[in-house]
Amino acid sequence: MKTNVILLALMAVGMLTPCACCGAEEDGAEKTPATKVSKADALSPVAKALKKLSCFNGKPNMQAEYYIYLQSASWCPPCRAEMPEIASLYKQMKENGVEILLVSSDSSKKMAKKYLKEFDADFPATMPKKDGGVDLPGFKDSSTIPHATIVTKDGKIVKDGHGSIVLSYSREIERYEKEHPSPSDDGVKSDSAKEASSKSAQN
Repeated sequence: MKTNVILLALMAVGMLTPCACCGAEEDGAEKTPATKVSKADALSPVAKALKKLSCFNGKPNMQAEYYIYLQSASWCPPCRAEMPEIASLYKQMKENGVEILLVSSDSSKKMAKKYLKEFDADFPATMPKKDGGVDLPGFKDSSTIPHATIVTKDGKIVKDGHGSIVLSYSREIERYEKEHPSPSDDGVKSDSAKEASSKSAQN
């Protein structure tokens, strides 16, 4: 009789042990935190900086591959001369993953908005700080306008110079990608540069 009781007790312990172990594993699995990537972490350095800026006339494309900082103003004759063509190119730029940002040299936001509206330019704009600078990776403050700086989404300068380089942006990006091939494409141009170059050749 005693033997039967002992055997039954041992069997009961053996049956309970696996369940306890499973329970411990399940509890441990539940406590393992899931790794999450925030939207802020997914943004490029330039996009992160743009998010902190006070922009108007539309929101910048946070997923662009390249950005163009255009320093221009309504009172500048050379700026006004090139603005119609830049405004007409903007749609093509967006399609090719390129965003343009006007860094206005006008004395007020109101004047800058009026300038953009005059030429149907619907790209975003911002006003510089009092010292003339803008907190953007790769931004080059110029004492003369029109001035433009083409940068990668990481803020690496593709081309810096007269505002007219905006009109040849596709060639500048193509040249840059040939000189700085990414490890992933083994020297092959990005789709954005290919499309931009193709459309530029057709025009």
